[in-house]
Amino acid sequence: MALRPCPPRAHAMASRTPITPKTGRTRRTPELPSVENRGGASARLNRSALDALSSHIAILDETGCILTVNHAWRHFAELNHPRPATVCAGANYLSVCDTARGDGAEDAAAFARAVRRILQGESDEFSLEYPCHSPDEQRWFNATVTRFKCNGDVRIAVAHEAITERKLTEQALRYSEQLYRAVVEDQTELISRFKTDGTFTFVNSIYCRYFGKTREELIGSQWQPVAYPDDVPMIEARLATMSPANPVVVIENRAYRESGEMGWFQFINRGFFDTAGNLVETQSVGRDITERKRAEESLAESELKYRRLHESMRDAFAAVDMNGRIQEFNTTFANLLGYGSEELKRLTYQDITPAKWHAAEARIIKDQVLTKGYSDVYEKEYIRQDGTLLPVELRTFLIRNLAGKPEQM
Repeated sequence: MALRPCPPRAHAMASRTPITPKTGRTRRTPELPSVENRGGASARLNRSALDALSSHIAILDETGCILTVNHAWRHFAELNHPRPATVCAGANYLSVCDTARGDGAEDAAAFARAVRRILQGESDEFSLEYPCHSPDEQRWFNATVTRFKCNGDVRIAVAHEAITERKLTEQALRYSEQLYRAVVEDQTELISRFKTDGTFTFVNSIYCRYFGKTREELIGSQWQPVAYPDDVPMIEARLATMSPANPVVVIENRAYRESGEMGWFQFINRGFFDTAGNLVETQSVGRDITERKRAEESLAESELKYRRLHESMRDAFAAVDMNGRIQEFNTTFANLLGYGSEELKRLTYQDITPAKWHAAEARIIKDQVLTKGYSDVYEKEYIRQDGTLLPVELRTFLIRNLAGKPEQM
């Protein structure tokens, strides 16, 4: 390019002839006041207007000769071109492009051809974006060539507008998107995004592998067929509770794996809303919790059997923590003492034992229960809810947690 030491790159936009929407005819080239006339208030106004613009602007005649340039063009040429005079008034812009050498010379020649087409009336406008980096910074410009008439003569306006900030923003956005995609694809969680109607807009690789579908098969389809049908109404109801004030909803539901086997999954769903508070899209991060669910079901079954066993016992049963607070008991225990369930849970076994038995029972716990894990059968009394005493004989066992620490008696 004439204005810069580095020629334009190969991503030029194709020259085009603007067409009016209604007639389809070439747009009429506008007639503008002269910027060549050195005298008069109008000329001075034109000169001031050009110099006030931040874009680098040159006006060419029909041969490609530079008639005038604005202040921004001259200033940039003085700072960046080895011979500023060769790209300012009096120089031939087309010749500079034609004689460009080195990296980008072909692009400069292509730009010259586009200018000649505009001069010949084949098109009215042409533009391209190109890099023009200096040793100290990265820079990009958008060059625009426009044909107009001045006092009946064809003229060309060449404008170079700095677009570095936009380009750097685009680069940062691309890097951010690449980083986001890399992070998402490397996750072991099942990640997807879908619209308000359930249509997928994104799925990561692990999601595709888990459900035996390609990304092409999933994008544009809906998540509902993947979920277990009986769970769909619950899922949709829970998703409907999302709002700007409550953007995250955790849902556990069943879904079919690639093998056709049904598994349990936990999905953390986050809604994204527009400025009016309308849901636009939902991101869902899921993980397989089938093993956990199976363990929970086994535990629930075990606890049910445990509870049924205790409730079927004719003997009274109670479990207390290591401080003596009553944690659980069977119906026989509650009926013998006459307390309600909530009352018992607020008491310790010492509270319902007469004081005369405290020392002896403490010794049994220390010397027998904590030492060998259980006590011999011993006698004592309980205090009923009505204040009467209930003589009992009992045996105490120690329960340890997985770490071996005493947890209950």
